[in-house]
This record gives sequence, C-alpha cells and structure tokens, in this order.
Amino acid sequence: MSVKVTTDFKNIKKRIEAGSKELKIHVTEAVITYGNIYCPEDTGDLKASAYRDSKPEDGEAIWGKDYAAENYYGVDRNFSKDRNPLASAFWAEEGVKNGREEIDQTAQKAFERGMK
Repeated sequence: MSVKVTTDFKNIKKRIEAGSKELKIHVTEAVITYGNIYCPEDTGDLKASAYRDSKPEDGEAIWGKDYAAENYYGVDRNFSKDRNPLASAFWAEEGVKNGREEIDQTAQKAFERGMK
C-alpha cells in the first residue's frame, strides 16, 4: 500500500503572506489604541495624529506632531494629568506592556482570518 502526498507550497506561501499582512495591520492599530491610553493630552491633536499619520499596512505606528518625539522621550517632563491621568513618556511601550495579552489575541485572530 502506498500513499502519495502533494503539497501546494505556492498556495501555502500565499496564505501565510495574507495572514501576516492582516496581522501587521491589526497589531499596529492595537499598538496605537493601547499607546494612546498613556499618550499625553492637551488638545487631543497628538493622539489624533497617530490615526492620521500611522501606516498600519507597513506596521508603522506614528504620532506625527512636530513635538511628539520630544514628549515621547521626555523622561524628565512633568506631564499634566488633567486630561489624561495615565500620561507618560514612552506611551507606546507602556501601552504594549499593559495590553500584551489583548494584543497577542488580536494578532492570533488577525493571522487566522488572513489565512482563510
């Protein structure tokens, strides 16, 4: 008795690439969402810039205001807690750290959806 197995590597590669693309988009959007929880807020422009300037299809979460980097790396800054009591420097890392489980679930579901 013999068994012949054929594998369509081209189709497998195509499905993995589609899953990866879907994952990248959804994880980037999740990083923005969770990062904005810790993003300093005065007028809301900095948070809004992440939705406007980011490139989820490229995996890039971008807070694009001209003062974003100064605030992001501003370890010695004393952020006002009036509008966002959780405001801190390195807000994307803080968001990812605190939303890790949800982001992992988002990644898994997105990859599975993309693979279909």
